[in-house]
Amino acid sequence: MRRKFDQIFLKDRNILRKIVESANIKEGEKIIEIGPGKGFLTSYLLSRGAEVYAIEIDKNMIEFLKRNLSHPRLKLINEDFLKLDFDKYFKGERLKLVANIPYSITGKILRRLMEIKNFFTKFILLYKKKLL
Repeated sequence: MRRKFDQIFLKDRNILRKIVESANIKEGEKIIEIGPGKGFLTSYLLSRGAEVYAIEIDKNMIEFLKRNLSHPRLKLINEDFLKLDFDKYFKGERLKLVANIPYSITGKILRRLMEIKNFFTKFILLYKKKLL
């Protein structure tokens, strides 16, 4: 885990399966994944026939994914999700978002999603519950 990007790598197969099942993915659907990390969730999404656009800010993780999870339906975008120009990449597209989002910026991601919500048909997000 790299503190700089608040990376938490979800490996629990049961949770990964539940996340992907709740997305009700159809073959060929376009899925956005924020922060794919080492690609555990990404692999499950690809196994369902999705076209996955993995948005990853960490260049090291992009290189890791290129080496370890090369797939014709995987598109890697090395940018900050909070600043990504969705019109440039996805103008006119209808997408689903499936992600285990970085916990420290959950609020920022949710605000950004509300700004660009018209691109999406569904959000499936896993995030840390804050205890009071």
